[in-house]
Amino acid sequence: MSQLQRAIEELSQQLMQAQQEQYPERQEQYLRDKEEREASQHQMEEKQESWQQQMMAQQQEFQAEILEEVRHVQRVEYDENIQARLEYLTHNLPALNQQIKPFEKCQEFRDYQQAKSHHYTEITLQRLEEARLSGLLDSVWDRRCPSEEIQDYSKLGKRKKKKEESSRSHNH
Repeated sequence: MSQLQRAIEELSQQLMQAQQEQYPERQEQYLRDKEEREASQHQMEEKQESWQQQMMAQQQEFQAEILEEVRHVQRVEYDENIQARLEYLTHNLPALNQQIKPFEKCQEFRDYQQAKSHHYTEITLQRLEEARLSGLLDSVWDRRCPSEEIQDYSKLGKRKKKKEESSRSHNH
């Protein structure tokens, strides 16, 4: 029995010694595994945060586009409403009161509106010149007003166009 007990004690000591020898290796492996798990978790958190930021940016961009579109639609509706009211007034007032001239026969008012439009056009041209964007004017003007005669803006360095020149660009 004593031999058996000694054999058990020897085996027990060998086992303890083997465990003590393996302990640093196991501890190192455990620490490596722990670092890998933490690094993986950190990467996942970074990816999630990046994804959330992208989603927030997309949501803000989408909301901005929607708000711009809503404002545009509201402005168009407002402009159409005003236009309808003006048309109603210009067509019905002369029928209600014969002393009120139709718009087409109010040359004084039309001249005033044209002068006002000319004034705003000159201001716009001056601002374009100041911003050094006046070189773009001819191509834009040809697209927007091809059949109209362009005034002489020689004080701004603009060339004078003739009706036939404007109509030629319109035909192209």
